Amino acid sequence: MNKNISFVGLIVAGLLLLSGPAVAENQPGLKELKQKADALWAERGDLNKAQEAINTYKEVLKQKPDDIGAAVLVSHGYWWIGKNSTENKDKMVFHDQGVVAAQQAIQMNDKEPGGHYWLAVNWAEYGKAKGILKSLFLIKPIQQELNKVKERDEKYFKGGFYRVNGKVYCEVPGLLGGDRKKCYEYYRKSIEIAPEHLVNHLFLAEAYFEDKDKEKAREEINFILNAPLEPDFMPDDRLYKRQTEDLLKKINKK
Repeated sequence: MNKNISFVGLIVAGLLLLSGPAVAENQPGLKELKQKADALWAERGDLNKAQEAINTYKEVLKQKPDDIGAAVLVSHGYWWIGKNSTENKDKMVFHDQGVVAAQQAIQMNDKEPGGHYWLAVNWAEYGKAKGILKSLFLIKPIQQELNKVKERDEKYFKGGFYRVNGKVYCEVPGLLGGDRKKCYEYYRKSIEIAPEHLVNHLFLAEAYFEDKDKEKAREEINFILNAPLEPDFMPDDRLYKRQTEDLLKKINKK
């Protein structure tokens, strides 16, 4: 009886050895998955490819659950799709997914700034889509997360701490915590950290326009429209240049 069981066991083991490599060959390895995800992400101007990139980074996380880079890019990806969505209800759905992904990244590695940054930014965009007055409760947690970003890396994501804080101070009404002086200070600091990053200049141009300083707004607009695309931010920069052109049309109408 024992000899028969041993014999059957050897046959099963042999079959598994024969079939194992064939199955493995049909499954992309971690390196291949990362390369595929990065290639899709580079073409995120096509939102379908942005979603494919997110899905592929999730596959990376299945193989390597502690890959903080992939985890952060999932949240970043949801932010990107939400930012480019036209309907507020869609924006809220994607930014809410970005919040969940950012929280998972923080649980994975709290010391990295990425999870905290994309949590703050997705919260901010979610609040904007929902309505600022309906989302005032988010201001404090957004700033708390941004402070954690600064503690870990003050220059993270091209001066993101200063850029996003500046946006908060600019868009929130003064009686509820807004501060135009701080808004400009933070925007200028983001430009000091990353003068090549077009959205830093766009936010400042928008603030000047809101305060009816057309001359200074035009200076920032001219910089953006004449600046080259950053290699790692080409889809983003194309978006920011389109938004800048729209801003210029508004200035020219008045």
